[in-house]
Amino acid sequence: MMLPLLLVSGLAFGADSAVEELARLRTEIEALSHDLTMEEEALRSRLRSLEAVRTDLEVQTRAEDLAARTLRDELAAFAEAADAGDTEDPVPEAVLAGLALLEEEIRRGLPYRLDERLQAVADIRDPLRAGTLAPARAASRTWQLAEDELRLTRENALDRQTIDVGGAEVLADVVRLGMVALYVRTPDGRYGYASRAGEGWTTTLVSGRTESQQIGALFDAVSKQIRVGFFELPNPLEG
Repeated sequence: MMLPLLLVSGLAFGADSAVEELARLRTEIEALSHDLTMEEEALRSRLRSLEAVRTDLEVQTRAEDLAARTLRDELAAFAEAADAGDTEDPVPEAVLAGLALLEEEIRRGLPYRLDERLQAVADIRDPLRAGTLAPARAASRTWQLAEDELRLTRENALDRQTIDVGGAEVLADVVRLGMVALYVRTPDGRYGYASRAGEGWTTTLVSGRTESQQIGALFDAVSKQIRVGFFELPNPLEG
């Protein structure tokens, strides 16, 4: 009678092992399911954040485009009035109004080569006011300047310019994404971006390794003239 008893005991032991294995597998499946749910939620949250950033960038781009188109329309309207033979020459006032609009947009926009772009405005405005630049020539140069500003909104570029870092002026590498974001790399290898500070701008340096790697990857890609791809970057529009 010993053999049947041993067989029954063995079968019982095997059944218990199978139950334990099933329980273990079920626990693992539940854990994986929970992890997958958390990953999906994190991905949805990240996509919502990226969509918000994309919307902000589109709004700023449209604003820049509208400002440039408005200036061109105003110049065209005044030029038509001059061609129609109005007794008063409207061109000087039209050009000065257009230059004022350009200057306002440059001061309010991204701090990319700010002094040079403002000087380009002054190089037309000052001689026009002094009477040493013909109104027609001033209008042509203003039109070209507006076109140059509009072109900046459509281009990404790697450049160098002087930036303020903690009150010190340093010559840094910059990557400009249209006219909505400016990322910087200081001579000592630190990374950051231009961010709003009241009515002006400041350079915000990143301290985290992840953010530094993200901006570094952008610099590498742009330096290799890689124009298409997905980049995860610190958001300069936050706040």
